[in-house]
Amino acid sequence: MLFSSSPIRRRTFSCMRGDLTIRGTEYRPNGEKLPIAIVCHGFMANQQTVRQYTRALAKIGCCAYCFDFCGGGTQSQSSGTTTDMTLLTELDDLDAVVSFLAELDEVDASRLVIAGESQGGLVTALYTARNPELVRGAMLLYPGLMIADNARSQYADASEIPETLDFMQMTVSGRYYEVARELDPWTEIASFDKPVLLIHGTDDQIVPISVSEKALTIYHDARMITIPGAGHGFYLDDRETACKEMEAFLNEIDQ
Repeated sequence: MLFSSSPIRRRTFSCMRGDLTIRGTEYRPNGEKLPIAIVCHGFMANQQTVRQYTRALAKIGCCAYCFDFCGGGTQSQSSGTTTDMTLLTELDDLDAVVSFLAELDEVDASRLVIAGESQGGLVTALYTARNPELVRGAMLLYPGLMIADNARSQYADASEIPETLDFMQMTVSGRYYEVARELDPWTEIASFDKPVLLIHGTDDQIVPISVSEKALTIYHDARMITIPGAGHGFYLDDRETACKEMEAFLNEIDQ
């Protein structure tokens, strides 16, 4: 994969999950049979938060996509409400996007890499572990792999979970916690043997860097990039660093 000198084209796209509409954006250079890079946003966010990564991946020759999870944030343009969202619905959303993109003429579906930040990183980790035959690798930015652990710590008994509750300034249903409690991401990711890139800031107060350090010991083929002083979410120079590391990773594995 090489840097593309052709103009980057942008277009919106929609696909369906049942009767729900998933809205997203494609960035790509000219060309045919391009590799696919999907970038997943985090909790209470939307595709705007990962567009810089998506554009950067398009510049190196990918057909790159970002999208809004259904109910994944208060500003989501996709269908659904925040109280409909669980980790399982986000896995279904990602699967719908992958299936939609695989049918497009301009892409090579055998050259798919998925990236995700925070909760989107957890969704990416689970999806790639469950569908290793579909992907060449995964890129996880401060991934929320401890969300299931936190849910079990907060609610030792599922009967204690209220019908709805506010979490990080967003209202979710009790089902969100019920689903999280039943997941075991650490066991699931242990089976994934494709290349993984972990990127984490040393000053992350929401997802401790120890989460990625633990993942590094579990994955079969992983490397970790540490960004000194960076918190939860990368900005300015830190985001540029993350983009360059993602580009280098893709150039290495897409041979």
